[in-house]
Amino acid sequence: MTAGVENKKGRESGHEAAAWSGVESKGGAVAALLSGLRAAGRVPVWAVLYADRERVAALEALLVEHGAWTDWPLMVLCSGAAGSPGGLQIHSRPAAGVRPLRDGVRVAGMAWTTPAGREASLCGVLPAGGLARGASVRDLLERSAALLGQAGMGWGDVHRTWYYNDSILDWYGEFNTLRRDYYQGQGVSLDRPPASTGIGLANAWGRPLTLAALAALPHAQPGPVPSPLQNEPRSYGSYFSRASEQATAQGRALTVSGTASIDRTGRTVHAGDFDAQVRQTCRVVEALLASRGMGWGDVCRATAYVRRPSDLGRWRALEAEGVVPDFPRVVLPAVVCREDLLFELEVEALQ
Repeated sequence: MTAGVENKKGRESGHEAAAWSGVESKGGAVAALLSGLRAAGRVPVWAVLYADRERVAALEALLVEHGAWTDWPLMVLCSGAAGSPGGLQIHSRPAAGVRPLRDGVRVAGMAWTTPAGREASLCGVLPAGGLARGASVRDLLERSAALLGQAGMGWGDVHRTWYYNDSILDWYGEFNTLRRDYYQGQGVSLDRPPASTGIGLANAWGRPLTLAALAALPHAQPGPVPSPLQNEPRSYGSYFSRASEQATAQGRALTVSGTASIDRTGRTVHAGDFDAQVRQTCRVVEALLASRGMGWGDVCRATAYVRRPSDLGRWRALEAEGVVPDFPRVVLPAVVCREDLLFELEVEALQ
């Protein structure tokens, strides 16, 4: 199965993707995907575009033509040099009953109800321009709180986050401290923080970072899931859970945080060896899926982050050799949050 391939389970749950290897244009596929959603009476509640700087403006304009920021939220990330692989990932819902959450005039989230309660998404939230990194973090989190407030929620209801920080290695420690302190002030349990991804990618607006998040009420609905092969990140100063599970109309949804080649003590293993890090990461994710009675066949969405563009060829070789299991994914170059980590994988699974 190649990157971005669709699967029946994903489509039934509203997960759609278009992916490209880096040499071809996917404007037609993106337009067809969005037109299909509209024809089906569905609207994106979470949409992320990963594109190189040469193509990002044209693809962004295409998405705006289809309602991005006026009708639904969009995050735009710059994933490497010209010709880099990338993709578009969308989670959609029936348009009836979904309402936008606005940061000024721009749609930066959506809210809706389910039989289990209320849910909300944030996507592409940005800090104000011209702020230093630390001030940008605080402004971003406060804007996110205001958006959640429009849905009658707060940070204590968030069960999944994505942070994309430009030049992440230069300030990841500062970011973690600011995030922890803000969470404490907002009633987020540091024993049960959201599942999360933290990756080094620039956004199209030139801000230090951008955010996406998922929230749900009642509080008991989503819950953190530990990893059988790794410790909790808070033991080494990073405040997120390894995974989160949520009841859905289809059954159970498991979202696995960005996962890398880290052992039970929080140390990097197989430093410098891309192939070994991919194998170790897949073992860790597989064990986490198995702990919830799931497997690779239950994965409906995944993103694979490759630190060194020169390793993309090795990734394709591992795919061909069957080392990488068969699941739908978008693969792109991005900086992982440690200097010695060469690969990171996040997945969502349904059963």
